[in-house]
Formats: sequence, C-alpha cells, structure tokens
Amino acid sequence: MLAFLVGRVAEGIAPGYGGAVLVTAALGTYLAPLAATTFDHVLAASLAFGGFVLAWSRRYVLAGLLSAMAVDTNYLCAFIAIVVAVYVAVAGARPLLRFAAGAAAPILLLGAYDWAAFGSPFHLSYSYVSNKFSHRQSSGVFGIHLPYAHAVSEVFVGARGLLVTTPVLVAAAAGIVLLGRSHRREAIVCGTVFALLVLANCGYFLPYGGESPGPRFLVPSLPFIALGLAPAFARWFRITAVLAAVSIAAMTAVTLTWRQVVPRANVQSPWSATWRVLSRGEHGLGPHALLTWNALDWTGIPRVDAAAVVCLTAAAACALAFSVARRARSGAPAPA
Repeated sequence: MLAFLVGRVAEGIAPGYGGAVLVTAALGTYLAPLAATTFDHVLAASLAFGGFVLAWSRRYVLAGLLSAMAVDTNYLCAFIAIVVAVYVAVAGARPLLRFAAGAAAPILLLGAYDWAAFGSPFHLSYSYVSNKFSHRQSSGVFGIHLPYAHAVSEVFVGARGLLVTTPVLVAAAAGIVLLGRSHRREAIVCGTVFALLVLANCGYFLPYGGESPGPRFLVPSLPFIALGLAPAFARWFRITAVLAAVSIAAMTAVTLTWRQVVPRANVQSPWSATWRVLSRGEHGLGPHALLTWNALDWTGIPRVDAAAVVCLTAAAACALAFSVARRARSGAPAPA
C-alpha cells in the first residue's frame, strides 16, 4: 500500500514516472529490507505518509488520525506529525482543529496504555528500557543528542550508510528542490521531515540501532523524500535511473543477507562491505549467509536459487518501470 501510494502521488507530480518512483522507493531504499521484518518502521512510514497525503487532499480528520497512529507506532513520528500539523495550520484554524480532532483518539489511547502500564499517561515505554544500553538510552531525548561525528559517518558513509547503499537519495533530495517550484509547501514538508529524522538518527548513540540493514530510524521519512524522485526522473532521467539501479542492486543484496551477516561480522568497511555480498558474501561468507525463512522456503528451492528468483524479480520490476518512464520521456504511448 505504501509503495502504491508513493507511486500514485509521484505520477500526479510527473506523469509517466510514477512506476519508476514506486519501484525505486520500494526496492532501492531501506524500505525493502525492513519490510521483510517485524520492525515497526515501514508501518510507521505508511501511516505518517498517508497522513500527509490526506492533509494534502484536505481530508484533515483522517490526516490527524493516521498521523497520530504513526506516533503510537514509532515515537520519532512525532516530529513528522508536528510538521504536518504546521502544514495544516497554514490552511487555517478550522483545518487544524479538524486535524487535532482526528489525532485525539490515538493520542488518548497511548496515554491510557501508559497510565495502565506505567502509572502515568506521560510515562512512555522508552523510559523503562532495561538492557545494557539503559544508561545511554536515558540520556538526552531517549538517547538522542545533537549529531556527532561518528554517527554522521555511519549514517552517510558507513558500511550500510545512505550514500553507500542508496545513492539514489541524492537525486531524490535534488528533486525536492525542483518539486518546490510547483508544490512549494509540500516540498518544504518533505524536505523538513527527511532532515529532522536524519538529524535524529545522527544524534542517536547507536546509529544503526543494533542488528539492522542500516540507519533504520530515518525510515519513516523515506516516502517523503522519495517524492523528489518524480521531478528527478523527469529532469535527469539517465543519471537518476543509474543511481536507482545501483541502489536497487545494493538493497537487494542487503535484504538477502543482512540478518545472517551482521551478527557474525563486526567489521564496518565502508565501501566494500555491501558490494562484496554480490560476489562471494561479506567477509568471505558464501551462500549460507543468505536470508532464510521466507515464502520460497516452503517450495524447497535451495537458498541460492531462491535468492536468484528475488534478484530476477527485482531486475524485472526495474526494467519494466524504467521502460515505461522512457516511453513517457520520448512522448510515446505507454503499453496497455
């Protein structure tokens, strides 16, 4: 549903390029490996982005409902909800009141849960973390401080940093600037949301959040920045397509391997770690490092063959989407 929504909005921004944006966002960002887990980030991204799109279409009550549900799912989405609330407030006091009315039920539900579990509606669960990171988690805002050098390095150029595994986000960020020429307020929302969550991730004491495919705390902002891909494909099709293909290849490799590789390898070699997976496995790990426990396991297909199926379907989606976008660029009619 999130992939469809991103693609549909992108199609409205740049007709003919919605499919390319859909495939790139779904397979060429951290949405791909985290969608295959029970982490909350992709669900939170769906709710937060859905709230923004509803606010954009002036359905303010539903926008408030989904934005607050995103906060219930992932506390960092409070930043997104505040940005969307400001966006709604620009339309007037009445839309803001309708947005607040929609947000009331999920916020009250969160308060009721905290009251029942912790004795106060203002005691969030993160205040009761009990593990080896408890001390660091309790400092700052649930472990978040101002950005610091090591975290910035990990988020951007670490083994699974933004610029290493998802370089297409550079084109997306540039596309947000282009988006501002036709949809100024929406572009400001998208850019602000992405910047806030990147800053929060760069200020967290554990940038990747433990065993994860990358800086996962910024994932709820990815559909927002992905809208910049629509004008980016329209303006710089070739370079954006190349960056998208590279990102999809890297994210497919990460999706297939990260859960097996991360616990066994603590070395963070910035540029080679991800790409070595494509040949012989990171740190010398071979086919046995491929991610298991998926639908293809039920068929009895060997892991290497199952991984090949995943890679081929990703490549097919990429080729089809870019073919349609290329037709749109040349003015030819899209295939039925």
